[in-house]
This record gives sequence, structure tokens and C-alpha cells, in this order.
Amino acid sequence: MDIASKSYHGSLIEEYFARKSGSFEPASRALPTAACGLFLCFSNRCGSTLVAAEASSLGFCGKPNSHLNYEFFNSDFVIEYCEQNSISTFQQYVEAIYEEFGSPLNIFFTKGSLDQLVWLKRSGVIGVALPNYHYLRVTRRDLVAQAVSIVIAHQTGQWTSMHGHSRGVPSYDHQKIAGAVSYFAKITADADVYFSLLDVQPAYFVYEEVLADIAQVGEKLQRLTGIDALPRMRRTLEVQKQTQRMNLEWAQRFRDEAIGVSKLDEEQR
Repeated sequence: MDIASKSYHGSLIEEYFARKSGSFEPASRALPTAACGLFLCFSNRCGSTLVAAEASSLGFCGKPNSHLNYEFFNSDFVIEYCEQNSISTFQQYVEAIYEEFGSPLNIFFTKGSLDQLVWLKRSGVIGVALPNYHYLRVTRRDLVAQAVSIVIAHQTGQWTSMHGHSRGVPSYDHQKIAGAVSYFAKITADADVYFSLLDVQPAYFVYEEVLADIAQVGEKLQRLTGIDALPRMRRTLEVQKQTQRMNLEWAQRFRDEAIGVSKLDEEQR
């Protein structure tokens, strides 16, 4: 569970408020008008932005932030937002983002990596500011495709379909893809353990299944929250599928190479 022992973004947020107001104080008051909080556990390139955007079209998720995502506890956004809005405490920040980014159904929706969600519980956002809350999980069945996608994104800087290419043409790297596969497999297992320790069953979305049946997003959120969806409207982010021919070619090449190495190892035994 080392992935959940320390949060990169959480530590930077604590340090920021400690410098600004002398200490970091966790959230201490409930948001009185919030119906509930929805906390989506994700790993990069798993399709979580698609789920969040679809949720926004039904009133379960509000608008994205200035970074064109639904991640309200990334340290760079927190610091930027607080500086622009003269916010000096964490409680003030939580109240401010709910007022600006809460959904039409009075739901606060945010994405977070596993370590961020653990930190959000420790810092009082989950349970204190939002005593009525639910977890969501989005995973991707094809870990090789997910790994290829993140390796390409690291090289191009295009993390969503809304972001333009900021760097050159990506180059294939077997070792980086293998490392990403291992990372995604481990973080998925860590999340399984964490939610088991909490004794909760998040609403579960598999990217490939969401692509085939997008209506499941609204159906599962209604069952989870007991709140009826609003009539469908435009998504607050128009997310497009990013997979290109290069992704498919790299994934097949990696599989071929990995299987080839495996067969060679068997022969040498």
C-alpha cells in the first residue's frame, strides 16, 4: 500500500497553506447545500474523463476547471486558484470550488488518483466537508493499450483530445511500455485493497464497456446516489476518443515482442 502512504499533490497543498497561513488545517465544516460528493478513482489514460464528461451531461458533474479537467485537488490548480481568488485556508478553497464547480444537482464531483483520494479522506474533504459521499472507479481492461497511450502522451504532451500536440513525433520504447503496464497493474491492485479496507464497493466502470454502452454512466450514478438525472444536455467537455493507428501498431508490436521473449525463455529452460 505504499502508493497510498504519501500524496505528491497533497503534500504540496499542505506546504502551500502552511506557508500562506502558518499551518495546514483540514476541512472542518460540511458544505451545507451539497447533496453529495462523487470521488472518481482513476489512473491516467483509463477513460475517466469520458465518464466525467458524460456525467456532466446529466447533472452529476459540474464544469471543468481552467486546466480542462475535473481534477480539483492537483496542487498546481489549487495554488493557482487560491492566488487568483485570495484564498488563505483549505476550508475556504473547498467551499469556493464547490460554489463554482458544483453540479446542477448540487453534487461535487472530482477525479483523483488513489493517493489523492486517501489524502482527501485524511484532509477532511471526504467525510467532513462532504459527509454524504460515494466512490467511483474507472479502469481499462486492456493494460497494454493504456500503457501505450501514456507513453505517447508523455512524449507529445497531448493528455486529452482538447490538448494540442506540444512536442515532436513520439518514438516506440518497449521498456517504457513494459514499465507502464506494471505500474497500471500494481495501482489497480492497490485500489482493490484500499476499497476492501474501507469495506465499500465503488460504482465500477470499465472503459471498453463504457465505449460500447455510454448510457450505463447515468444509470449507475442514479442507482448509486438515489438522485434522478436531469434531461440530457451538452457535456461540459467534448471528449473525443484519441486512439490512432500508431497506438494500435505499438500495442501489437509490444505484444509480439513480449510473447517472443517469453517463448525464448521457455526454450532456454
